[in-house]
Amino acid sequence: MQAAPSAYVLSASCDSPALPTDLAERLSQALEANSADIATVTTVDAAGAVSLHPVFALLRTSLADDLSAWLHAGERKVRAWYARHTTVEVVFTDERAFYNVNLLQELADLQHD
Repeated sequence: MQAAPSAYVLSASCDSPALPTDLAERLSQALEANSADIATVTTVDAAGAVSLHPVFALLRTSLADDLSAWLHAGERKVRAWYARHTTVEVVFTDERAFYNVNLLQELADLQHD
């Protein structure tokens, strides 16, 4: 975050190959509309089950010093750090878009669903 040349950084898991093409746009719109510091992803499936995906987020780079202090204090819980700031959750209905692929079989399953 400290080296970012912009006012924001987008965080996304490297093992989620089906991210929505409008991820950054939707997070940015929610961040600005809510005057938030962080916009993160929540999914709701057809049965109404809610899942949080805190790794997928748009963060203001002005939070870099606070994050650095948090980490130097030995803290590691992403959601606890988010709670210190104005955060907005953006709902996505396609939970598969944030599916975590760690095995070739999981990738094959994702591609054939």
